[in-house]
This record gives sequence, structure tokens and C-alpha cells, in this order.
Amino acid sequence: MLLLLSGCASTQLASDEPAVSQAPSSPPPAQIILDGELDDWYGQTGIRADNDEVFICFESFDDSQAIQAADFTTRIRIDADADSTTGMRQMYHTKDQASGQPMMLSQGVDLTIDISPEGRDFGTLRGGSNTRMHTADTTQRISHADVGFYFLPTHNSPRYEARLDRSRLPILQHDGPINVVVEHRAIGGEVLRTQSFTDTLPNYAPSKPINTPISNPPKDGVRVMSANVLYSSPLRDPEPFARVINANNPDVVLYQEWFKTTKEDVRAWIDEHHGKDWSLIMTDDGSGVAIATKLDVVETISKPVVEHRGDRPSRVIAAVVEAHDEQLILISLHLKCCGGADSEEDHKRIMQAGQIHDLVLGLRNKYPEAGVVIGGDFNLVGSRIPLEVMSEGIGRDGQDLVPVPTTCLGTQSMLTWVDPKSSFTPGRLDWILVDDRAWTPINSWSLDTERLSDEVLNDAGLEREDSRATDHLPIFVDLVWTMKLPIIALAAISGIAHASPYLTSINGHEGMQYDPQGSFGPTITLDLSGINSWDLQGDDSNEHLAVYQPMFNWVIGVSWDVTIVTVGASWLSEAVIGFEDELFLTPGIGNDFAGTASFSSGGMVDLIGEGLDFFYSPDGFLDIEFFESFDDVADEVDAYFAAGSTIQVKFAYPAPGSLALLGFAGIGASRRRR
Repeated sequence: MLLLLSGCASTQLASDEPAVSQAPSSPPPAQIILDGELDDWYGQTGIRADNDEVFICFESFDDSQAIQAADFTTRIRIDADADSTTGMRQMYHTKDQASGQPMMLSQGVDLTIDISPEGRDFGTLRGGSNTRMHTADTTQRISHADVGFYFLPTHNSPRYEARLDRSRLPILQHDGPINVVVEHRAIGGEVLRTQSFTDTLPNYAPSKPINTPISNPPKDGVRVMSANVLYSSPLRDPEPFARVINANNPDVVLYQEWFKTTKEDVRAWIDEHHGKDWSLIMTDDGSGVAIATKLDVVETISKPVVEHRGDRPSRVIAAVVEAHDEQLILISLHLKCCGGADSEEDHKRIMQAGQIHDLVLGLRNKYPEAGVVIGGDFNLVGSRIPLEVMSEGIGRDGQDLVPVPTTCLGTQSMLTWVDPKSSFTPGRLDWILVDDRAWTPINSWSLDTERLSDEVLNDAGLEREDSRATDHLPIFVDLVWTMKLPIIALAAISGIAHASPYLTSINGHEGMQYDPQGSFGPTITLDLSGINSWDLQGDDSNEHLAVYQPMFNWVIGVSWDVTIVTVGASWLSEAVIGFEDELFLTPGIGNDFAGTASFSSGGMVDLIGEGLDFFYSPDGFLDIEFFESFDDVADEVDAYFAAGSTIQVKFAYPAPGSLALLGFAGIGASRRRR
């Protein structure tokens, strides 16, 4: 079965005309995760909308600059009903699709958002944004928070994805056409490029407060929290921070912005609100970074890393801890603020990232089997280079560290910084990088208490305004030591009798360490991006993949790296991948809650060694079905696999004895059904 995606890429006019892009008329059928990676747009630009959000993907005029710190203005004009007779009438450049000739069209603009708008002084631009609502006769200045506008990434990029909140904009609460024009304008107003998108809004339904509970920490794992405390705010207002810590129960907190605060004062706060059994790793150099942990501390790096120019220390602290008999290198950092791409500030961030990389590399040489977690305020408002420099080659076996997807709990947006009073829109400044070769991230999120339901707040002992005690949202990741990760995700019902058809755990599944009595065949990688999980097994709504592999019809291994996004009240643990009614994979088993999470097998699982290998139909087609173990809503999508999700299947050609067994058992003719 083939999954077909429709749409068209944007096109650019000749250099002597403003460039114009037209949106695809029917974009690919996948929900948007606003993470700045843009994988789920499949290389396209345009508009997508659901019942309470509108998403816009557009190209940058100059991808060497971050658009909130650029020498051009990005203007987004919303014609909420695609009617030029309503709103403020404005013209824009476009191109006749039939003749290819430049032309002007009229737009009835209801909302304008300028990114890097004109400054107070003539001929200047300033960072941030401004937002204006229009009628035919009036214009009103409002905040980006009034319309729920933000975009990602915060750093420079060839494309961006933006979001508007329909619940805050009555003009978007209709089901009908919408037109969006994105203009890039030089200082003085010259239009450099235009992109135009038209689509149809679906029925509006206001979203309910998020009812996703905060999960318990993993029993055999480590929960890491990163928290920017905004100029030592816990000393002035301790309760919100204490409530967030108690509700999430981390093992480690990577702190930033304990500015102008002595180690003794922070120690006293930790004793009162974490507990006296917690360790504190911090210097008195004014950098404001610290690590608090209830894990056993093996080594601390208290000597600050000094910048190459001047003697001001980089804002970084390091420690090595032990958890469940394994070691973990912890880094809390706060990179240089402000400045666009290629600015002095950006160069300083890159330099700091290189120093931190070298610091971790030194610890890696001393602790070769340890995992690595780097978290904190990366301030990626210029380029992405600091993240790339810091990540390169410092994981186990020389692999790069990977950023964990800290989607805001219960939402599809990866925000970590929010300040409604700032002209800068919410963004992703805080990151956690992990060595997933050593410690596998099984759950990750950021927390905005304003979005949670009263029930979740009460159960967790939180208050709605707790996240507003600082301008950074706390971010979290749950880690399990990869070599001990229980692969309780596989269960099998096989046509050949096994001692136990259910796989409960596997240790050390980095590769296949056996020599089966047959010939190895290919290993294929299947892209699951955008595949939906609908109803119970066998339902007509369910989506399938059919893999044609007629020569090698013995499946001997499987691996997975997937990100599952639930819809509504569906749980992560309910999405199942079924292979020919022989093998059932539940990547999110044990995650009995809604949300977004990534799951990995950590390598190819040996099905022969576990007695779970199987033969499939002689017609050569391996059928893979995606279904729910519990159906929350009939004939509706309960979950989907986000962009970048893959599974690998390893095939072999059976030896003669296996072929005889296949014929004897009649596997090809009949299989046990659930």
C-alpha cells in the first residue's frame, strides 16, 4: 500500500520581480508539530488548520538571518475570509498562473504581523514583532499574545512555521476560505518577495484545557529537569518553583540564572524545597548556573570554563553522577544572549559551545561508558551552529548527541520561552541534548501550567500561574539506561508454538549476535511519517503498509525509532504495529497518558533469540497494520506517527529445514487470529 502525499512546492519569479509563492491546494494529511524542524510540511509551504489553530509555513527571504533579528521585515497579512471587500484593502504582487505575467491582486486585511518591524528612527528596523488588527476604517495595535501568535525556529532557517490561536480570534472562527500573504520588505518598504496562500478553514471548536496528567518518573530511570529561574526569582517567590518541583519529582535539576546569589543562599533554598539529601554543584563566580541532584555524585567540575577573550567565565557547570549503577555526565549551561546570526553575540555562543564540547570530551575520555545530558538556555536566536558544535561526536562510540523533543505538555508546540509583555514572540530557547546510545529518552516535555485543566492542576498540587514565575518554561526528559532498557514493547502470537509467545524483556539489544540457519536477506527501512492509528485491529479504517519481499519471507529482526502523537484522550500505550498477526509492537507501552513521546529499540531486536521470528505469506507481501489496542473514538484518528518515525525489518531466506517446517506447520495457509 502506498501513502500518497499531494501538494506543490513554492516557485520564485524572475529576479526583476517580487517573488511570489502559491500554496498547495490540498496539503499533506498530517497534523503539525510546531518544533521548527518542519519535517511534517514535506518540503512545502502553505496553510494548515485544525479545529482551534491555524498554521502557516513560509520561506525566508534570506536564510542567513533569523527573522526576528534581520535587516528586512517579514510581514504576515491575514485576510480571514479571503474577501477583499472586508477588512483593510491592500494590494499585493502575484503572478497569473495561466500566462505567467506579473499582476496585482487586492486583499481585505484583518490582521498584520510584522517581524523585525520598522524602528522609531527613520530607516531603521528593530528586533521582535508588532501586531495590528484592522477594519475597513481603523487599525488597533495589540500584542502577539492576544492572537496566540508564535513561530519556530527562533534561529535562522530557510523556512519557518507560524501559529495563530482561533479561540482568540473571532475572525477565524468560521469554516470557509482564508488568504495569507507573506511579504519580505526592505528598509523603506520595498517589497522583496511575496508568498500567497489560500485554503479553507475547518469547523471551529474551542480546545478544552489540557487534561494530560504529569507522568510518574520511570522506576529504573532518571528524570532530568532544566529550569531558568529568572534572576534568582525563587528567593523572592519560592512557592511556584517548589510546586513545580514537587509535582514533577525530578532526580536532577539543571539550573540557570541564579544571578548575584551566593552558593550558600542557593544551598539554603535547596535544603528547604528539595531536601537536605540533595547535592548542589555551583560556584560563586556569578555565572548563575547550578546542578541540584539526589543522585550519587562521582565528580564535580567546579573550575569555570574561561572564554578565550577576557577572563569572564562561560556560564557552565558539570558533574558526573551515578544512577542504577551507571554513570551520567551532567552539564547545565547558559549561552550568550541576544544578537542575530553572525553577530558578535552569535560568535560568542559558538565559542562557548566549543568550550563545552571540549569539556565533555575530556570527561568522556575519563568515563567512556557514561551517558551525557546537556541542558539549559541555549539562546539560539542567531544561528543553530552552537547546538551543532556542542553535539558533535561526544556520545558513546563517537556519535552526536541528539536534542529531545520537549513539546509543551498536551500540545503540539515546542515552546520553552514565553513573555506576553515582550515584543519578541514565544520561542524555543531551552534545549536538552542526550547521548541516546547510552541513555534512551522515553518521555520529554515542557510545562505551561496556564494550559492545564483544573483537575490536572489539583491532582499535581499546582496553581495556574506557576509557570509565569519565570519567562522560561521548565523542560523535562525521562531517561532509561539503554543497555538495561526493558523492551516490553513486543508481544507475539505466532503460528509456530513458542515456549512463551510474549516477550517481556531484552537486555543488550545493540545488534544481532547469532548465526541463523539460513541466508541473510535485506534490511529495509520503512518511513512511518504521517501514518495514522485509527481503530481496533482489523477495522476498515486502519492504515496498512504492504512490503513486497518474495524471496526472503522469514522475519528475523525488527527495530524502531518513532515519535507518537496522540489525538484527544488516546494514550501513547494504545498505538500498536501489527506484523501479519504474528508480531505486535507497542512502542509506548507503559505510557498510559496522552501526549507526544519518542521511543527507540536502541538497535535491531533478535527475534530468533526471543523465539519470535516468523514466516509470512507465500505471496511475498508482508502486511503491517497500524491500530489501537483501545479505541477512544470510532472512525477517528487516535494517534499518528510524526515526521522522522521509522521501523526497520530484517529478512532472511529460510534454510531447507525451516522450509520443511514451514510446509509442515501450514503457516502460509492459516494463522491464529486475536
